Amino acid sequence: MNVPFYPNISVGWDNNVRFNKFIPGVVKNNTPENFRIACEKVKKFADESIEKGVMKAPFITVNSWNEWTETSYLQPDDLYGYGYLEAIKEVFTGE
Repeated sequence: MNVPFYPNISVGWDNNVRFNKFIPGVVKNNTPENFRIACEKVKKFADESIEKGVMKAPFITVNSWNEWTETSYLQPDDLYGYGYLEAIKEVFTGE
């Protein structure tokens, strides 16, 4: 059975604030610039998959809008401003 695969892009993830000891799996260096690079890679993957007929539509999911406690958010902040949202805009609209 062929199950369609649609890529996901994430700003980052660290849910260690919920635990008493460190649990591996933290995404580091999740700057808007690195997020933009990841967006470029996932867009290229999706575009090539469509050309090859593997994907029928350019469907990409983004995690997440406001998971502040896990450092996984796209909303503007004091550190990067609109950096994450600008990265998405630049890569996917060319603006």
